[in-house]
Amino acid sequence: MTLKKNQYVINKKMPQWGLGKVINIINQELAEVFFEHSGYHKFYRKNNPLSESELLEHESTIFENLSAGDLEEDKKGSFQNLALSQENFIQEFPQGFSDPKYIQRERTHKEEGHLLASELLDQKKLEKLIEAKAFEEISANVLKLTNKLTLLLPNEKTALREGLKEEAAQEEFAISLFALLYGSDEMESRFDEWAGTLKSIEIDKWTTATYFLFLVFPQKYMFVKPNVTQAVATMSAFNIAFTPRINWRTYERILRFSSYTKQKLHALEPKDMIDIQSFMWSIMTYEK
Repeated sequence: MTLKKNQYVINKKMPQWGLGKVINIINQELAEVFFEHSGYHKFYRKNNPLSESELLEHESTIFENLSAGDLEEDKKGSFQNLALSQENFIQEFPQGFSDPKYIQRERTHKEEGHLLASELLDQKKLEKLIEAKAFEEISANVLKLTNKLTLLLPNEKTALREGLKEEAAQEEFAISLFALLYGSDEMESRFDEWAGTLKSIEIDKWTTATYFLFLVFPQKYMFVKPNVTQAVATMSAFNIAFTPRINWRTYERILRFSSYTKQKLHALEPKDMIDIQSFMWSIMTYEK
């Protein structure tokens, strides 16, 4: 079979590789193929063990989010499919997301953080404080919430505390935070405006930018630890278009990757993004 770019294929000799997609044709002789469970492989076009996939529908999320950079990384052997990561996770936590050790070590304190965030950053309460111009109280509540967990590093907590010393900064932060959490505009504009606010008071870190969304709405939004998030995305060959600059395009791709991971881990019955964030952190920590 002569391979064509963007063609879906299977390798009947290696069915465990799963579905593959022809990513590139090299000099009309070689084809680069990416398999969902095995990563990057190279085949001679006219002499290969592949056949066209007979599936009528393809789960295309992983293929749609590949990039040239992901393929280059995978050629170095960095790819690890989520099924293997799941096996490693279960070795550490045999009962998965219901494992008592997992709940005690990874989940309970984040659930407590969510409950505290729901109290301190409640929409009506926050709105009343803003109307009363009680920006110092809002800042105190924000710092109380950041001190609840160890998700932020000590230097990040210090930067936030220093950034919220001035009254003008407290007001700008509070109004932008309310708009981020409860505004009626599209999330893209709310998030980018929030990023601008953090930059103006010199606390524009991915951790700080995503901390409050994650704790208030853990069903939907992800907390971003840059090194961990990039490493797991690279390991999964999922292009998140990461940049150090906080921006909606990258965050939207991270949310897409998080949802993809949650779907792939359905057998473990993840409850929310707390479980997905904990899974990412755990596989990077314990696999090391």
